[in-house]
Amino acid sequence: MITIISILIFMVVLAMTGVTLLNVCSVPDCSRNESQSAEPAPLVSVLIPVRNEERNIGTLLESLALQDYRNFEVIVLDDNSADATFSIAEPYVTRFSAGAILRGEELAEGWLGKPFACSQLRRRARGEYLLFLDADVTLAPHAITRLVQLAGRPPEVGLLSCFPNQICHSWGERLIVPMIDLILYSCAPLPLFERSLHPRFAAANGQCMLFRADAYDAIGGHEVVKREILDDIELARASKRAGYRVRVVAGRGGVQCRMYATIGEIFRGFGKNCFVAVGRRGWLALVVGAFFGLVFVVPFLLVGCSYWAFVSVVFILLIRIGIAVRFGYNLVFAVLGHILSAILALVIMVYSCWWFRVGRPEWKGRSVA
Repeated sequence: MITIISILIFMVVLAMTGVTLLNVCSVPDCSRNESQSAEPAPLVSVLIPVRNEERNIGTLLESLALQDYRNFEVIVLDDNSADATFSIAEPYVTRFSAGAILRGEELAEGWLGKPFACSQLRRRARGEYLLFLDADVTLAPHAITRLVQLAGRPPEVGLLSCFPNQICHSWGERLIVPMIDLILYSCAPLPLFERSLHPRFAAANGQCMLFRADAYDAIGGHEVVKREILDDIELARASKRAGYRVRVVAGRGGVQCRMYATIGEIFRGFGKNCFVAVGRRGWLALVVGAFFGLVFVVPFLLVGCSYWAFVSVVFILLIRIGIAVRFGYNLVFAVLGHILSAILALVIMVYSCWWFRVGRPEWKGRSVA
């Protein structure tokens, strides 16, 4: 029985290795620019919704001031922050030749906070492209140029979503945060996703999303996701339903982000998403958790009992090494911390289910139940 289980797990791991190899070789990153086009640069509206982001907003705006792309405007919307976000952001915004900082309206009934803030930003934007950024993102000087180039590669896309290189300082970050990229790059064949217009084959990251303005308006903008916690993925699905291609790129070399600084922030941040990602279905959360437990943990427990378990462990570690090297993560934590990372990810899934079923999930002072 152990041999049969080990062979089945190996077959899954082998398929995931193939997907990882495809993504490592094919997914472009933001590390360099292509040759400059002779055509005029389109206006890019950089749209930043912020709520209680005094820790991050100054760093993002400072990085925008250093961009080598010259035809862009910056619009910040302070979504009723309770801290010093507005006063910190205001002097930065005034440095831009085309910049504005807005005070957000009171949250409208039937909306979640971020989609409502983004919809207000759209009303003020004039650009041919709309670049939505979270406040904890920072950009290299060539980043906007690179993102526009990647969006314009044939075939042109309606939405380009960048998965930023995640900056990790604490042990909790180094163990848990890279699991996002592990699951993404080992399970989703992104070049094949781009070719398909089926909404089921959609991936996106709301930390950095570049829309063609006409495509954004055609799908209904953030109004179509006004009650969605995972608004990024739902926007990608809406784009595909409307016939627009969606391209995913890696942020390494140009776009980076530090999402969470403490283990509590990590649990709450991922906890608000995990249960929603499985459709708020307890049985599906159990199935998904069991699948990743079997793939990422069980082979290490059986390594002394089965040759196939040993081979699976080797391939899992090769997956971790490939993703860490290609997309810029700590190699030691990726390899030596793998089992603990996988266990913590499963604990977060359980926590997320409990939080939605029993608790009152909140984010930045607002309910996301």
